[in-house]
Amino acid sequence: RQRYVVYSPNIDDEYWNQRYLRDKFSEAIEKKWINVFYQPIIRADSGKICNFEALARWIDPVKGMIAPDMFIPVLEKYHLIPQLGAYMLEQVIQQVNIRAASGIPLEPVSVNLSVLDFEANDMVSLIVNLLKKYDVAAKWIVVEITERDIAQTVSVFKQQIKALRRHGIQVWVDDFGSGYSALNVLNQYEFDLLKLDMQFLRQLDENRGANRVIIKSIVCAAHELGIRTLTEGVETEAHHRFLKEVGCDKEQGYYFSKPRPMEELLGEGMRLPRETEEEAHRYESRF
Repeated sequence: RQRYVVYSPNIDDEYWNQRYLRDKFSEAIEKKWINVFYQPIIRADSGKICNFEALARWIDPVKGMIAPDMFIPVLEKYHLIPQLGAYMLEQVIQQVNIRAASGIPLEPVSVNLSVLDFEANDMVSLIVNLLKKYDVAAKWIVVEITERDIAQTVSVFKQQIKALRRHGIQVWVDDFGSGYSALNVLNQYEFDLLKLDMQFLRQLDENRGANRVIIKSIVCAAHELGIRTLTEGVETEAHHRFLKEVGCDKEQGYYFSKPRPMEELLGEGMRLPRETEEEAHRYESRF
């Protein structure tokens, strides 16, 4: 009948780490400790960069580089994600003009948003107003929303998706296939691209190569619906060859490049060839 309590210092460490991130978040936004890193997205046919994904990296003056899997769950826990989403959107849109001034080809950049962003803000107005503020065309910004988040939404969210696309902003489904409602998502919404979850490639040859069949089937079904496809988590030449063979439109992963700060996009850090606007139009006009 005695009660025992086991103490672990890890519990204290986790609590104080979370509290530090929560308490410092506003300052991190204000002082731009949270930086935009860009990971290239590759056109499978040509091997050229056709898009970038914007990823948040917290470079703290005390703790150094804080990984997203450390601070994102904390921001979600304390309902701070909408502030991060709005901040990332403004940084990316503002940096379009900086990239344009460098003289290198521009590519659209995708920004990850969650259902919480749409619940907390009028995201359509927010994005459209930011585009006007910085005089940036809608075609240079893409919105990514996870399949899990989409499955939890209501009809109001569907109207916002339609409004974004009416304004010329592409909407992509991130982590497609990671949940149980992936096919229902295709039936209920109109999207521009499906981004296949990286677990498909990581387990490509398990269970007698079942994921090879699944990826090929998703790509074919998406194309029949007029939707482009992208697979993330490409880490080997074998991954790249397979995706090209099955007709996947775009690829992303460490095989091509890790996420890099904008300075490297403008300098010598991004050595892959870049797709021109004319080439992009030629590919996209097939859909």
